[in-house]
Amino acid sequence: MLIEVALSISVVANILLFFKILRKSRQIDLRVKGSVETIAALKEAIEANQTIAEQEKATSEVLSQRLCELEKCLAEESERYRTLMHQKKSSEVRLGQIGEHLAPFLESWPWDSKRFKFLGEPIDGIQFDEDEITFVEIKTGKSQLNKTQRRLRDLIKEKKVSFAVFRIGEKECQTKKS
Repeated sequence: MLIEVALSISVVANILLFFKILRKSRQIDLRVKGSVETIAALKEAIEANQTIAEQEKATSEVLSQRLCELEKCLAEESERYRTLMHQKKSSEVRLGQIGEHLAPFLESWPWDSKRFKFLGEPIDGIQFDEDEITFVEIKTGKSQLNKTQRRLRDLIKEKKVSFAVFRIGEKECQTKKS
């Protein structure tokens, strides 16, 4: 019971962190978009001013200086955005890993959780029932099977699954597949 409460608190904390990071990333995204549009407009203004007389050269220099300032600001905001996206992705991975470990204990788990064996990679686990063995991959949110997981799924669908005994002897090792 204490472990379930601790895990629930951990899940809630990760969810709150995830939403905080998401909110920040949206704010930064809006600022970056505004900066990009401003930079594009300033670049156009600079090009137009270069064809005009000497009087407008001073204006162009001011715009160039402002453009440099905005580009520096954009670089800083872009770095903050990358950091937030990294934190968001990291939170999603942690939340997925927590979900993988908690899933067998949820009421909606369709099997006997005592008969589930966690592997972790390349699939999350194997469910051993009386009349069936089921390979289980647990996903959260919108996550998808990776290339290796899809290949394993296809091999199972194609009935390319076997049972092997690896016997270690005094003189040699043998493998028997059935």
